[in-house]
Amino acid sequence: LRARGWSVLDVDDAASESLLDALPELALEVPAVLSAGGLVDKGALFAAMMNDAAVRARVEAILRPHVVSRINAWIQALEGPGALEAALLFESRLDELCEATLCVRCSRDERRRRVQARQSTSSKHFDAMEAAQLPESEKARRAGAVMSTDGQLESIEIEIETALKQLGFSLRSG
Repeated sequence: LRARGWSVLDVDDAASESLLDALPELALEVPAVLSAGGLVDKGALFAAMMNDAAVRARVEAILRPHVVSRINAWIQALEGPGALEAALLFESRLDELCEATLCVRCSRDERRRRVQARQSTSSKHFDAMEAAQLPESEKARRAGAVMSTDGQLESIEIEIETALKQLGFSLRSG
C-alpha cells in the first residue's frame, strides 16, 4: 500500500509510543515495566502480557485510550488514503475507526518466521500471541476483503489490486 501512495500506521508502533504516556498506570500493573534507569522495559511488559491473559487484558485497557488518541491524530493529519496495520484490529475494536477492512493472511509457519525475525520471541511467546488473536477464519469473515501474502511478489500485487477494487478504492490512491 505504501508503494501505492498510502500512509500506513503500524498500531504496534503507536502502542510503543504510548507506553510513556501510560507508564505510571503500567508500572502499577507490571512493576517490572520500569527499568532501574527509569525507562520502559518493553521485554518485561511483553513477557508479563504473554504469560498472563488477565494482565494482558488490563495492560491493553490502560493503553487503549492512548493508542486510539494517536490513531485519531494520525487520521486527522492524513492527506490521502491511509491504512492501519494491526494484528489485533478486530480484537481491540480498532475496526470501528476504519472505513473498510482487509484481512491479510499467511500461513502459521510464515507468521512465526516473520514475528521471530522482527523481535526476539520464543516459541512460547509466539503461541501466546497467536492465542490472543481471533482465528484467521473469523478475521476473514469480518473483513471486507481478504488477501494472502504467502505467494510471490507478482501474485501479491494482483491480490492487492483485487482487494482494493473489492473495497471500492482506486488502485493508485484511495
